[in-house]
Amino acid sequence: MTDICSIVAVVVTHNRIDKLKKTLQCYLKSPIQKVLVVDNASTDSTALYLKELECLESDRISVLSLEKNVGGAGGYYYGLEYVKNNWVCQWVVLSDDDSYPDINAIDRFQSSEMINSNYKQIIAAKVLFPDGQACPMNRPMANPTLSLLLRNFIARDSLLALSDPSCEGDRLKPVMASSFVGMFIPLEALKNSEVMPCKEYFLYWDDISFCLDMRAEGIMVNYCEELIFYHDCPRRSGKISGTRFYYFVRNGLKTIKKFPALIRYPALAIKGASWFLQSIRQRSLKIYLRALRDA
Repeated sequence: MTDICSIVAVVVTHNRIDKLKKTLQCYLKSPIQKVLVVDNASTDSTALYLKELECLESDRISVLSLEKNVGGAGGYYYGLEYVKNNWVCQWVVLSDDDSYPDINAIDRFQSSEMINSNYKQIIAAKVLFPDGQACPMNRPMANPTLSLLLRNFIARDSLLALSDPSCEGDRLKPVMASSFVGMFIPLEALKNSEVMPCKEYFLYWDDISFCLDMRAEGIMVNYCEELIFYHDCPRRSGKISGTRFYYFVRNGLKTIKKFPALIRYPALAIKGASWFLQSIRQRSLKIYLRALRDA
């Protein structure tokens, strides 16, 4: 029988107190050891709520309050840095303030001998909307192969779209990258590799870049459909413009340059052209050219 592994959570929040409350309630109902909430300079009542919760749950809730909003990328960077320097645990699981584990997810992770015995892998959870439908924005990126690229091209799907694991026999499926929502990271891998989220990314692509950097250090990424997280986010992405469009394009180009050679140049060409056309449609050509220069 394996020992119960120790898991802590890092949750990054900014001005979404109602969603944060539900996320923290779900974590507190789970057997997770501790939760670090990174408050990204919220201007609503988040700070007061967290101060009260930290007093009530002092053994399980800790708060890291940042002086300015450094985005999701910066929040995860400082959260993981804090855990590395101050806590003793085996695994760190990440989520946004609007994402939370299924009631059985942490128990299932702790009881898995296959997961507990391997600290050379990141484990990515399956992410669903609260109603149980798949959440496309948190879909893992598959390892690129010629057959995968051809199949997805014919199906007019994303070139790196992962085939449905429920149709296959593997419990853990190797993938190229996944989102930070429901990502389980071994603390040992963080310390040994010294890989951290790119805090300068601020928003977008920070999780994919992190996975690629970890893979370069020999830490694999595996997708586990038995681990369920829920993401209470909009069904459709809103229009990305202004500064957000800049980060989306710049970070995307920086990250794609880390892709395996088989997909790197096709992805740069396809995405570069797509974002150029988008910049023309929304009159953001100057922003696109600045992102292109900075990438």
